[in-house]
Parts: sequence; structure tokens; C-alpha cells
Amino acid sequence: MIDRPKAESLKGNLDKSALARVAGRRVGVIGMARSGIAAATLAHELGADVFVTDMGSQRSLGSAIDSLKKSGIECETGAHSDKLLHVDYVIVSPGVPSQSDILQQLHEAGTPVFSELNSPHGSHLVRLLA
Repeated sequence: MIDRPKAESLKGNLDKSALARVAGRRVGVIGMARSGIAAATLAHELGADVFVTDMGSQRSLGSAIDSLKKSGIECETGAHSDKLLHVDYVIVSPGVPSQSDILQQLHEAGTPVFSELNSPHGSHLVRLLA
């Protein structure tokens, strides 16, 4: 289990306009490592419609997929579909190469991309909301 702050405890520290910036938004997460799952789960708990994608195989990511699906979060493996091009913003894990095709496509589409770097608890969402 990932040790991270619960959304309910964060909600008390955020004003309503900050929560509105996540609630109801379409958020893409690239990467199903610990930080990606934590960010996806937190965004989902804050009311976002979350989609997670990873180039890894379904077999190698089985426990991550199970965790996401139990939380009601949609995910895909083996490729990054164009579904990411239809989100409000993307959170990318540090293991994703900065020159990857999907990041280039997101840049060209003007989709805001935020790094997961040094954010094992999804705290970048709190900074994003501030």
C-alpha cells in the first residue's frame, strides 16, 4: 500500500476554487510506478476523471492495474493511446523520456504537462492547486 495523504485531509487545506481546478477535470497520468499510482489516486479522490497509461506490459503491471481498477480508475498498458490528447492536463512520471513521442504530441497539442519528479505522494497536485 502506498503511504500518501488522503484527499479528505487535503481538502480542508484548499479553498473551493482550488478544488474546482481538479474536480471534474480530465487528468492523464503517464506511468504506473508508485508515484504515478499515488498521483492518479489522489486526483481521483479529489474528483478528477483520471486515465493512467504505461508502456509496460499488462503482466508486469498486474498489481498496479488491480490497484487502479479497484479505485475505479481507467488504465491502459503497452502503448500510449491518443486518449491522452483529450485530457485537461497530464502528470508524467520521471521514468518517461522527455523526448518520447507522447510528450511531443502533448506539447504540440498545448496540453499542460506536470512532472512527478520528487513528488512521491502526489503533492504536485497541491502545488498545482495553490
